[in-house]
Amino acid sequence: MEAFLRYLRDVRNVSPHTLRNYGSDLRQFADYFALTRTPLKEIGHGEIREYLGELYDQKLEKTSIARKLAALRAFFKYC
Repeated sequence: MEAFLRYLRDVRNVSPHTLRNYGSDLRQFADYFALTRTPLKEIGHGEIREYLGELYDQKLEKTSIARKLAALRAFFKYC
């Protein structure tokens, strides 16, 4: 995850705001799956949908969920 954030900063030259938010979103995602003890390589579409369902249950704004999903897409594409 840290290598991805460095990539965003150094190669993609994203804004500090985007970097901070993506970092926060990815840490939240990692924390969620740390509780379930699911390794990264075993996370698939079903697990991500479950995570998004949890975000909807928390009554987050759709725009916030969309940003978190964008961060996940970028991260998994990078991986």
